[in-house]
Amino acid sequence: RQEQRLAGLQPHAVAHRRQRVEVLVGQLGEHGAAGEDLGVGERHAPRYPAGSRHRGPCRTVVRWLASCRAGGAARDARGREATRGEPQVKPRWQRTLGVMFVAQLLASVGFSTIFPFLPNYVEHLGVRGGGSLVFWVSAVFSVQAVSMMFAAPIWGAVADRYGRKLMVVRSLIGGAVIILLMGFARSAEELTLLRLIQGLVTGVMSASSSLVASVTPRERLGYAMGLMQTANWAGVSVGPMIGGVLEFFFGYRIAFVVTAALLLLGGVLV
Repeated sequence: RQEQRLAGLQPHAVAHRRQRVEVLVGQLGEHGAAGEDLGVGERHAPRYPAGSRHRGPCRTVVRWLASCRAGGAARDARGREATRGEPQVKPRWQRTLGVMFVAQLLASVGFSTIFPFLPNYVEHLGVRGGGSLVFWVSAVFSVQAVSMMFAAPIWGAVADRYGRKLMVVRSLIGGAVIILLMGFARSAEELTLLRLIQGLVTGVMSASSSLVASVTPRERLGYAMGLMQTANWAGVSVGPMIGGVLEFFFGYRIAFVVTAALLLLGGVLV
């Protein structure tokens, strides 16, 4: 009805009335008062005689906004009363962040467990073809990073299309299988090939960070990313010590099996 009235006015009159409504709405937001407390009735009293049923468009808008505000406050009060005593459920992004923190911690511990004894493991396997031992040790450490450099953008595009959670599970489960196979490698060449496949299949840090970033509110994104970095570096700091102890007491292959079990646990958790 108000739009029909405004349609019959000149453009400058329409702009003037809308400006008055915006000013009154701003006053209502500041003071929380009803229409009569803003002096609306006094301003427009000469236009409408006493006892008239007309109230004027601006006063009607302000009264309607005041009633909506009062109704919303009442609904909020009823909602708080209804939920009083019920257990508080964490928001979805906090649950996701907690799960991904544990999964990232397990992945970082698992992948860094083999670092201390990997050169000795290459020497233990021996070289069947040509090349020095130092070359194959360098290759074992380098090929995984090189292959991950090319695979990361591809997996990122796949995550945008099919979902980020699937990429996290893929990297953890795939990493568990590859690490387990490393424990049964028969030569330095086979170990280098498995490290190459590991770089193509894994990528837990990027996948988990993108998943957390997609569900975290913008104002808490820095906190969430910092927590994921904490999980990563905490695992890297603890993993080598665990790997050294496992290799000393149980040998190389048991250390690979335990590492694969940690990654598998992280994948099942996600």
